[in-house]
Amino acid sequence: MADYDVRSLQPRDFDTVMSLEQSLFGDNGEKTLGPFYVRLCCDFFNETCFLGFAGGQPAGYMLSFVRGREAYCSTLAIAPAQQRTRLVYRFVQALAPHHLADRPCRVRQAPYAHGPARPPRTDPQRGVNMSTVEALPSPASLDSAARAAVRALGLVTTISCLLVEARLGASSPGAFARRAQRAARTILAAHGIEAASTGPTPRGPVVVVANHVSYLDPLVVSSLVPCISIAKGEAQRWPLIGPGLGALGVLFVRRGDAHSGATALRRAWRALRGGAPVLNFPEGTTSDGCGVGPFCRGAFGLARLARVPVVPARIVYQDDRVPWYGGQTFAPHYARLARVPRIVARVYFGESMEIRQFDDPADVAHRARAIVASLCAR
Repeated sequence: MADYDVRSLQPRDFDTVMSLEQSLFGDNGEKTLGPFYVRLCCDFFNETCFLGFAGGQPAGYMLSFVRGREAYCSTLAIAPAQQRTRLVYRFVQALAPHHLADRPCRVRQAPYAHGPARPPRTDPQRGVNMSTVEALPSPASLDSAARAAVRALGLVTTISCLLVEARLGASSPGAFARRAQRAARTILAAHGIEAASTGPTPRGPVVVVANHVSYLDPLVVSSLVPCISIAKGEAQRWPLIGPGLGALGVLFVRRGDAHSGATALRRAWRALRGGAPVLNFPEGTTSDGCGVGPFCRGAFGLARLARVPVVPARIVYQDDRVPWYGGQTFAPHYARLARVPRIVARVYFGESMEIRQFDDPADVAHRARAIVASLCAR
């Protein structure tokens, strides 16, 4: 009886997978996976892509992209002689992390690239079985540690997809803003965060100025308004998060660095000229959300220069575990927050403020802060 083993795909397995792909598909005259797709799986999705062995020899692979609660675009290819063996079970077992072992799981037939869906192939002469494995968890049924692990995996996968999309996709301000909205909605949904708004939703080139409570703030606003955010420069150095923010077109500003601030404002001006809203948190730091700190003038000078309105906004969370302030480290705070089953966020948008050519940005900042504070009190 053959000994079956499955392990995570590694970058060095690229040639092995391509060889298997050729023997299972190419030799039968069928289309094979492109090398870019295989390289993507080997380099970026090796936590959910696997190589299987029978008797120590490569006998199949599973390539799967996982986002949030679902595994999708999954390809399971197994050599004909091993198709009705425990190797199939080992692949499915490998895809379901150990902390999700009790989750209900369904194997769903995937449609062919051409024509309607057909039964999974098990013909020894054809040599491949393709299916989509879709996990169907109930978030309420997961314990907090499992919930946090699933959400962290979804975050990593979403950011990995963003990096690829940013490299291959358009780079106009509008494209960045739409990408930010899609990503924000995906991440919030995966983390059980519901975002809603009150007041007129901003449209077109405007500068949205809001209070700052948490790293969730840009996601919450972006999910409602496709926009380009301005963020602190430290976030650019965060592993994985920094590149992910860059893929969304986020403009980074290093505190105390006038050149960095000027560069970000110039890029924000270009984004506004390109028709994309720009999101800024003029407090310059996060707070506990109980009040609104003084506003810096930079974003208001930008609005005057670009001749666009300013839209004040107030972000409110119905959970006192959300605020991230006072020197808290990101990873421990995120680990605790990811355990929360459900979070409700609401953004209160005020009426747009027109800025005249001779208005003092400092005065406009003071008026905008007063409006945000009044939204706070509603």
